[in-house]
Amino acid sequence: INSDERGRVLYWAGSFQRDIKKRDSYWNKLLERQPLTFHALHVASAMNVDLLEVVKARSDIAVIRSFEGLTPEVATSLRWLETLYLLERQHAADVFSKWLVSNESEALPQNVIIYLGALKTSTATPLNTITFLTSQVVKDPNMLNTQVLRMLFPLPYYEAFAESAYGLDPFLVMGLARQESAFNPKARSRANAKGVMQVLPGTASHMGISPKNLYDVQSNATAGARYLRKMVDKFGTVELALGGYNAGPG
Repeated sequence: INSDERGRVLYWAGSFQRDIKKRDSYWNKLLERQPLTFHALHVASAMNVDLLEVVKARSDIAVIRSFEGLTPEVATSLRWLETLYLLERQHAADVFSKWLVSNESEALPQNVIIYLGALKTSTATPLNTITFLTSQVVKDPNMLNTQVLRMLFPLPYYEAFAESAYGLDPFLVMGLARQESAFNPKARSRANAKGVMQVLPGTASHMGISPKNLYDVQSNATAGARYLRKMVDKFGTVELALGGYNAGPG
């Protein structure tokens, strides 16, 4: 199954099996190939499988700056890409890296892809890394290991989130910020939600934070965490609270 729908197909193919062994053969393929998808989470719960252990069982891949074995054209392109990052031309580097991986995907081994991810992590925004590696993992799910997982789920501004958690798990709050803005402190939506947790000015005021400070990470994290805490208290479950946070409590 080489479709973007393969996770959904594997889930339902297993669900329709009356024989448990046949069901598990489909579901185990789903867990192996797409462990971070909605359907994999549902299967893991049904099979009592820890998805983190599935990922941790995979070996790390050495991240070495070596162009050995690459074509001269690809090696030159990688050097140009490094130069763009060194010159802090991040937008140009982002465009160039997208072109490179789309046109030379067959010529780029896993260790080079992960090197590019590490290069982005050290020089660009978390959004840049998350977008890039997510697309690569979709193409090659075997690339997903704890090494890549750390780059996909970075921990910028951890102290600000930990100080503002209001009794919530700081990683839950950070997970919400990752989804809302990919940790971009200057993010602004069409609805005028701002900052790392995409807080509306009116919501900030109700949470005791000046709307003028929403581009400040600490203030934004405080407003967002207070509002998430309010949603948890109102609805009683994290799942409903996250829905209330994103779409409004109505």
